[in-house]
Amino acid sequence: MSKGWFNLNSVKIRLGISLFLVLIYIGVFIAAYDWIGASGTALSLIPLVVIAWFFGLKGGIIGSFLLIILNLVVTHDVVGAEWSTMLSLPGLAGPLVLIIAGIVVGLLSDLKRQSDLELADRKQIELELQRQLRLLETILDTAPSPIFYKDLEGQFVGLNARCADLIFGLPKDQVIGKTMFDFPGIVAHELAVATEEREKNLVEEQKFLTYQIPFKCADGKTHEFFVNKASYQDVEGNTLGIVGVMLDITYREVAEQELRNNIKLLETILDTVPAPIFYKDISGIYRGANSEYAKMLFGLKVEQIIGKSIFDLGEMIPPHMAETIHQRDLNILQQDEAEFYEAPVQLADGTVREYLFNDTAYKNANGETAGIVGVMVDITERKRIEDIERSARQMMETLMEITLSISAELDPDKVLDLILEHIQKVVPYDTASIMLVEGDSISLKRHRGYAQFNVDPGSMRFRLDELETFVTVVASREPVVIPDVSQTSSWQNLETAGHVRSWVGVPIIVHGEVLGVLSLDKTEPDFYQDEIIKPLAIFAVHAGLAIENARLFTEKEHEATHDQLTKLPNRATYSDSLSFSIAVAEQRGMQLGVLFVDLDGFKQINDTLGHDLGDMLLVAVSERMQNCVRQSDTVARLGGDEFTVILERLTNSQGAVVVAQKILDAIAAPYELQGHEICITASVGIALYPLHGEDPQVLLKHADSAMYVAKQSGKGRYAFYLGD
Repeated sequence: MSKGWFNLNSVKIRLGISLFLVLIYIGVFIAAYDWIGASGTALSLIPLVVIAWFFGLKGGIIGSFLLIILNLVVTHDVVGAEWSTMLSLPGLAGPLVLIIAGIVVGLLSDLKRQSDLELADRKQIELELQRQLRLLETILDTAPSPIFYKDLEGQFVGLNARCADLIFGLPKDQVIGKTMFDFPGIVAHELAVATEEREKNLVEEQKFLTYQIPFKCADGKTHEFFVNKASYQDVEGNTLGIVGVMLDITYREVAEQELRNNIKLLETILDTVPAPIFYKDISGIYRGANSEYAKMLFGLKVEQIIGKSIFDLGEMIPPHMAETIHQRDLNILQQDEAEFYEAPVQLADGTVREYLFNDTAYKNANGETAGIVGVMVDITERKRIEDIERSARQMMETLMEITLSISAELDPDKVLDLILEHIQKVVPYDTASIMLVEGDSISLKRHRGYAQFNVDPGSMRFRLDELETFVTVVASREPVVIPDVSQTSSWQNLETAGHVRSWVGVPIIVHGEVLGVLSLDKTEPDFYQDEIIKPLAIFAVHAGLAIENARLFTEKEHEATHDQLTKLPNRATYSDSLSFSIAVAEQRGMQLGVLFVDLDGFKQINDTLGHDLGDMLLVAVSERMQNCVRQSDTVARLGGDEFTVILERLTNSQGAVVVAQKILDAIAAPYELQGHEICITASVGIALYPLHGEDPQVLLKHADSAMYVAKQSGKGRYAFYLGD
């Protein structure tokens, strides 16, 4: 429809114009009826045409009938004509003309309007189609993947910019209308043939087609493509051609290959690690492990445990242990932190070893907990070493305690007892003994445990060459072990051979000198192994030091309390002994005798024969005097040629007289010293407790006075103290 300053397609405008024309028609018809004529048909055609034109066929028919009625009414009123005359055939000619005119003009108007609408709709559809095509083309061009579509002849009907640029390196218009065979420099003939064959099959079967191919693109690089193709149809279902999308998976392939390489590298690394390693998902399913883990724990290959849980390996893992492991895994997942713990593990070969577990939760790329990875470190050897070190520390502590204990004792005999008492804390034994070397022989000094076997070793003494094993210990200065003495001939004649099976002898060495042998026995064979011998050897060193320390102390003490020449108690010791003896005599109500002995003419012998011979004479005299008294009595040298004797438990003075005379007779007997026969006498003074005094100094003084009386009386005799 035409458009101007107002829109004729508007219903209101058309209706207004039609009413306006009808009113004009009525006015003109009435005013000019005489001039126009009674029928008014010609005049009626003017508004009828307008109405029919604006309102079409319906408007023309309705307008015709309205105008006929109007004409009849107006004509009847104006001219007063009869209705019958007006409805006669001549009278109906005008209305028929109006009806036919309304129908014709209405039909023409509808046809015109319909034509205009169809033209407008077609233009609108074309514009929309162009817009949709432009949108589709834009969408395709923004797609990162190559996209194309072909007709049934294999000619490119369309493609996106990515396809034209990447695949052909050409503008789109240089590709459209051509086939794969038109690009021999880009597409290999074999590929074009294979593509054509695939697409023919696709069109026939009308299915989707997916395949992967390498393709050397316009950039000169070979890309790996994942191709999706499908046939497309029109609205009636007729196949028009092929549409295809090429997904460039080159980088994905590279990434996947890199991932496969990394996984293989990881597997290789894990398999080269000697420690068992595993990882599970959050459900407890094994997702990976190294060969060490699978083989050592389960006796299986890695692929045999992948996809299984700890409960699926029931033959290797007891149910209670599997449940413990599962609960520990759950705790690790919940706490989201590493856990270290030690536990014994029974391996596939049945052995049990100690392991340190380091289990921790691992996360995926999104930071979510994905499972558990664990590393097992075999600490069996470390635990064994720790046990050894702990035992060694305990042993050293024990040895220190023992050393302090036995070193604090200065009595040689008690030291030997302590050694056998404390050695049980270091090394078990059934019987034990300490044998000390004395020249070319070895003597049993202390022993323990023999009574349980009804054996009394007594005081055994052997020549070293009689005991091969002891000779070996002394000569080698190393511990000697006999696993089973019943197989050793040198033990068959020993009294202890009946109960002994395994034996160890350890040398007691001090300052490089073998003092003796520490001997231990067990009733079971092969008892004494290296782990026992080492601490025993250390103990023997401390034992030797304790023995030597007591011996040295005893020697020093003896030197301080005894005369160096005669080995008799010296003056200080004599004084202490006399005080003690007086106290005992007082307590028991008994008498005590003190003899003061002085050699007659010793100075002349010493001056003529020499001091060495004089010293030899003093030693001989001291030995004869000791043979004249009881063991409970004391003989001491006060200095020079002066000696004194303490006689205990005297019942009367006659006992002192008997001893004094024995001493005089013994001293008077000739001496053979270095080829010299020497004769000498002595003078003896006697003082009695409590008769001649109760103080040690007083008694010694009175005995000395009595000795001078005896000497003045002719020497070689004794005399009692007679008072001042």
